[in-house]
Amino acid sequence: MPESVANLETDGRKILETRSIDYIPDSERHGSLFSQFTLWLSANLQVTAIIIARFTSSAALPA
Repeated sequence: MPESVANLETDGRKILETRSIDYIPDSERHGSLFSQFTLWLSANLQVTAIIIARFTSSAALPA
């Protein structure tokens, strides 16, 4: 990746990910625990909704 593209910044943060899956130092981390929780919760609620919908629709069918 060209150096000029990797160093584009808006409000002090880099636009493109340059570390891949490497360790990220504390000085470069941003966000909060709550933002991680909402991401985790929304992903898990989606799976739960699909499972509940499947069970409720199969329970309503006549035997």
